[in-house]
Amino acid sequence: MTRHVDIETIDKMRAWIRTERSLRGWSTRKLAKEASLSAESKGISIKVNQQSISHFENGRIKSLPVWIEFVKIAFQEKQPEASSPPPIGQSVEVKTNLECPDKLPKSIFSENMLYKVFLVLLSSIDNEAINPSLSSRQNLAHMMAKKFPNAASMIL
Repeated sequence: MTRHVDIETIDKMRAWIRTERSLRGWSTRKLAKEASLSAESKGISIKVNQQSISHFENGRIKSLPVWIEFVKIAFQEKQPEASSPPPIGQSVEVKTNLECPDKLPKSIFSENMLYKVFLVLLSSIDNEAINPSLSSRQNLAHMMAKKFPNAASMIL
């Protein structure tokens, strides 16, 4: 599953991942492993593999993959090690202009898409004991679609 955002954001994310990975001395395989472990620590079963990381970095994936959040968490949890200081009398200025773009969508799906998904799920309830009217199902689907992104972000 992927998220569709503008190409500029995706390009920034590619550069950010490559830079952060390089700062840590991680291979794409190591990053995939760390991202999978981050997902697992959040109770999410997702396996990120080396090829996915490589394909994203090299532009073969044209949208943001779901695992991108777990890459971000892995980088946050494992900061780069401080390098040894420069020789006496020399100063080294390090400038990093690359940051994780904050313009990522809050949810994989829009509120309208979530509403439709929840309405279909609620419409499939065919139980005489629990048989809400169509308007009740629509109201419930609307409320769930509004609340879902925040609830999901609490889990992740």
